[in-house]
Amino acid sequence: MLEAVRGGCRGVRTPPARVSVRVRVHGFLYETTTQLRFEGAKEEEQEAEFVVSLSEGATMCDFAMDVDGTMCDGVVVPKEKARVAFESERRAGKTEVAVGEIAGGNQFRTRVVLPKAPGYREIRIGVFGALASDNAGMAYRYDTGLPQYPCQAFELTVLVESTEDGVGPPQFEGEQFLGQYFFLDEGTGLYTLNFRTSDAAPPATLSFHVPNISRAIALVGRSLSNPQESFFAVRHLLEAPSAASAAEDLPHQAKLVGILWDTSYSRGSRNKNREMQALRDIYAAFPDCCFDLFYFSMELSQPIRFADLESLEAHLLHCEYDGATNFECLNALNHVPVSYARHFLFSDGVSTVGGEFTCTTAPVFAITSSTVTDFHLLKKIVNSSGGEFFNLSQIPPETVGNAARTHSKALLLLGARFNPGAIVNMLPPLPAVLPPAGAATRVSFVCGTIPAHLHNVPLTLQYGSGGSVHFEQTYILSPPQQHNEIRDSLVSRFWATCEVDEVLSGYEASREEKLKKVGKTFRIATPVTSFVVLTTAEQYLKYDVDPPACISAEVRRVFELRREEQREEEGRKQERRTATLDCVWARRMLWFKTESGKAVPHEAQPHFVCHFLDVTRDAEADTIPFEMPQVFWDVVTGEQRSSELSLAEVERWLPEICSSTEEESNAVVVALGPYDTKAGFAGDERPQAHFKTVFARLPSLQVGACTVGEDAVWPLNESEVTDWVALEAILRHALYGTLHADAQRPLLLSFPALASEETLHRAEQMLFNRFHAEAVKVVNDAELGMYASGRTTGVVVDIGHTSTSVVVICDGSTLPGTLLSVPHGGKSVTENLIQLLFQRGYSISFEEANVIKEKLCFAREAPRAVGATSASLILADGSDIVLSDELYMAAESLFTAGEEGFSGLPQLIATQIEHADTDLRPYLWSNVVLCGGGSLLSGLPKRLESELHALCPQVYKFALHAPPERGDLAWVGGSVLGSLSTFQSIWKPREDWVESEPGFHCRHLTEKKYSGQSALTT
Repeated sequence: MLEAVRGGCRGVRTPPARVSVRVRVHGFLYETTTQLRFEGAKEEEQEAEFVVSLSEGATMCDFAMDVDGTMCDGVVVPKEKARVAFESERRAGKTEVAVGEIAGGNQFRTRVVLPKAPGYREIRIGVFGALASDNAGMAYRYDTGLPQYPCQAFELTVLVESTEDGVGPPQFEGEQFLGQYFFLDEGTGLYTLNFRTSDAAPPATLSFHVPNISRAIALVGRSLSNPQESFFAVRHLLEAPSAASAAEDLPHQAKLVGILWDTSYSRGSRNKNREMQALRDIYAAFPDCCFDLFYFSMELSQPIRFADLESLEAHLLHCEYDGATNFECLNALNHVPVSYARHFLFSDGVSTVGGEFTCTTAPVFAITSSTVTDFHLLKKIVNSSGGEFFNLSQIPPETVGNAARTHSKALLLLGARFNPGAIVNMLPPLPAVLPPAGAATRVSFVCGTIPAHLHNVPLTLQYGSGGSVHFEQTYILSPPQQHNEIRDSLVSRFWATCEVDEVLSGYEASREEKLKKVGKTFRIATPVTSFVVLTTAEQYLKYDVDPPACISAEVRRVFELRREEQREEEGRKQERRTATLDCVWARRMLWFKTESGKAVPHEAQPHFVCHFLDVTRDAEADTIPFEMPQVFWDVVTGEQRSSELSLAEVERWLPEICSSTEEESNAVVVALGPYDTKAGFAGDERPQAHFKTVFARLPSLQVGACTVGEDAVWPLNESEVTDWVALEAILRHALYGTLHADAQRPLLLSFPALASEETLHRAEQMLFNRFHAEAVKVVNDAELGMYASGRTTGVVVDIGHTSTSVVVICDGSTLPGTLLSVPHGGKSVTENLIQLLFQRGYSISFEEANVIKEKLCFAREAPRAVGATSASLILADGSDIVLSDELYMAAESLFTAGEEGFSGLPQLIATQIEHADTDLRPYLWSNVVLCGGGSLLSGLPKRLESELHALCPQVYKFALHAPPERGDLAWVGGSVLGSLSTFQSIWKPREDWVESEPGFHCRHLTEKKYSGQSALTT
């Protein structure tokens, strides 16, 4: 549903005024397009989101937004790029921007901006998938996600294309569609239904059945991107084996069945009736077994053994649900002293933390009935153990017991016979377990590509069990003579969806790059690719996004013109790089001839060094590969070397080879905080990069984005660096991963105000020694915050995530002994909100509370002022929550006395000022500067100003300064400082550091030797 939000937290529901749904079915594939129109109902623009729960195997294939009355298609880009573009444009006040992404599990979320009344906003969402199969035919089911409020108009159009004879008319399910029938158009072969209603709530679910369809269907469609190839998709419904003799399949010592019951908070409000029915079917299929019940959320409980079903059901009905899901705790099952025949995992796979679960002692059968499920995660678990996955929203619960008991005799797609020169890219990998489609059926899906010029290509699939082929099915594949956009797009996207499913259900190290390639090529959303809607040529150029075909001719003309200008500028920069490289190479040749007396081989060409320029450096990598001949001549030793250089060698080369002749040499400004880091270039109004100060090593190296439970390192606190290796990785990400800066630029680095001189000095050493910086300045945040406000003397109040610091600045420098920090900040407000809601019976995660705090909470104008506001929210798990007094009571923790001698922020600031010299106090009271992310809480500056004004002596003038950019104030101060011409006299050049650093002289000679200069000249 679409709901008004403030930065990601869903708020008041905003029902659409008009809804139009169009469903197109071709064979066993479908595409659903939903167009929604929302009318402005507020006096101000408001960000909103629309969430759709995708069925198993479905994916998002279209997203668009109206721009000046014309629908503008979204472009598929990497997920992080889409988020950066949306957030940056929103901060700049732009409204013609939208993003659509996979938010978690099977949920697709769109973020748009609702205009002011009487404006309106239209969005279009396309969903692709395969119909569910059973003995009676195929079934279509789509959860619209629409709120159950009356809308002005609802329109539904369904087109079912009959690909074979004998297909009966589809039949709709649900009371809302009683009396609605499909009509067959003899000319087109389409079954058509048109349904319209007004002033009524739209259906929450669309469902119809297509009877009498063949058990074996083969579809072939032309590729939309490569005219030389075609895609094919095959679906076959088969009979499952009987469970008559399955009891003998269980070893005598394995008469135990494990029930793994997820008790995380997300499952507490879900309907689990179908899961209980599946549990009864499991009990009936294993009558000779005892059942061990394991509860788990963050930890795995001790097993509780049950011999009868009634006791087991009664125990499950009274369990409590709370916390997140940590599948890693289930690995303890690999070390239990007893043997289990099967494990049945009841979970939705969402809200997960920690590592992965891989069972090595028994097959795991994952079962879910929720529409909000992480299908890929559950499939990954069962694939690693040799089990199966059961989606009870598509198959009957009585399927589970028979399929699990006969698992050793399960019907498999064992192999295929085909011409390898004609059929390629076939999925899934063989052999493959066929997923259940009903109580006694299993379904087989196979897809791949064939050359467009070949016809009548045979494909024979072999089915069986236990390694024996029971029967074969042959298909004749022929590319169609003409293009059919619907058919071609459906079949090609089916292959892409199978590829995504295969990648996400496996353990490939390079899966992120594969997903990006598939998402962009086939225009589908994946966990690493998203849709972004931009409107101007400047936006497409800024974020390096190719515009869609639907943009106007004028926008495309401007885009092409600007891009050509950019390419010409890049060409000029490359020429300057080449000139620099030639100079470096000439110096190396001179050294080689004069120092070693060896002739330089002709094969040792300098062009390979250019590949260093585009290398993204990784703090954990030992070597950096790049494209070049397999061997090259080392200009120092004259010996042949491999095509990989160590990181240390690249570090020596990079400073000289990077664009040292660039005309732009603005300083790089990096503001490090315990919670987040901002980076950009001096002279800019806002930082170009903003990410969390966190480094995660598992499951893959990540900087600035990780989830709770990963091997995450927060290397910086309020006073010291706890992990210098992780901090170096974060700085490398800021400089090279986001800004693509070179070492010739001066580096201005800021630390929290409590950081010691030893920490600042060590950071300076790291920048010179590890980053080869030419000039460095390391300062604290408070001084930069004061500088950004246009003052040199005053009090800086920095409200951060975990603490608040009060620093007295005089003439641009921190006065010794006047720095005070307390462990109360934005995190304290969040924790207070969680506690207040817990007292009312609500349990929410820290992340949800943090978003609510940032977007809805506020500080009331006076301590005793009565709040008159409330908000109704829907959390990510679908539960409703109503906030009232908590919206302002959460912030009271910053103003009232608490533990550890904290007397409230106003009293803390007043005490610091009164401890200063008498002559300095007038300047401090009139120059209180508020900054930090925690100061962005609505109403906080006004409340703080009111209480400080009451504490200020009447003989002094009081003024509180809270700039709009106070969340980035330290970085803004660095940007201003770094852009001044006087900065030349402020930074510390590399030469001064070399002279002042003891024991560096020999190392410096070695570096100069490798940089191409003669050691004699040093």
